[in-house]
Amino acid sequence: MTKPSIILAYERLHLVEAIDKRGSENETRIQLLNLPTVWNQIEATMAYTLGHPLLVVVEEGMKYEGLLERGYDWYVKQVNLEDNLLADVEFQGVFADWKRRVLAFQAQMQKETVRQANRQQQVPHNLLVELRRILAERFSPAELQVLCFDLGVSYEDLGAAEHRLKALQLVQTLERTNRIDELIEFGQALRPDVDWKI
Repeated sequence: MTKPSIILAYERLHLVEAIDKRGSENETRIQLLNLPTVWNQIEATMAYTLGHPLLVVVEEGMKYEGLLERGYDWYVKQVNLEDNLLADVEFQGVFADWKRRVLAFQAQMQKETVRQANRQQQVPHNLLVELRRILAERFSPAELQVLCFDLGVSYEDLGAAEHRLKALQLVQTLERTNRIDELIEFGQALRPDVDWKI
């Protein structure tokens, strides 16, 4: 299930007077500064690291730094916390755009979940045997090398010198990493004349 994240950054600490970088050459006196809770930075970092669509709503007058700054690949909306905030046309537009990203993220996660579940299914032994036979009998050594390249598998690392044993080791390698579906997909592209409906 998608867990979209909204960070609400509003005044937690009001500084009447303070000194920034005290004792350094860049020492600066600050007056009337508002700071949100530090948990805003932690929560936003966690959400962003997990890839969640992130919307940051910041009360006007805050110190904008870190993940509360604009200019990154998440939304930062500065607002005046009033009762009619949700009726604001600009806020509604930002929220609707963020909602579209949430739905797209959810669809992508569901697709990935299905793909992982399909990969984790036990591959029948007779299918592995048939794939080994196809690679050994219907693919030349050069074609097998091209197939390995397309799959991101090192042909040389298959180890065996004999063609039919390289075919066997390729099938075993892809079966261990749940990539048999990719083998069939790329095999069909290289040799469409072979019946891959096995």
